[in-house]
Amino acid sequence: LRAKWACVEKRESSSDPRRGVIEMDYRLTNQDGDTVFSCRSVNLIERRR
Repeated sequence: LRAKWACVEKRESSSDPRRGVIEMDYRLTNQDGDTVFSCRSVNLIERRR
C-alpha cells in the first residue's frame, strides 16, 4: 500500500482566533495504483504564536 496526504484548506477558526482549522485529504493505493481508501478530515489545531 502507498499513502498520500495533502492539506487542501487552512483557515482561522471563526469562533476562537487562537485556533486554526485545517482540512486534509488522505488516499491509500494498492500495487496496481487503484485507490482502496480515501477520506477527508477537518482538524481544529492550536495556532502558532
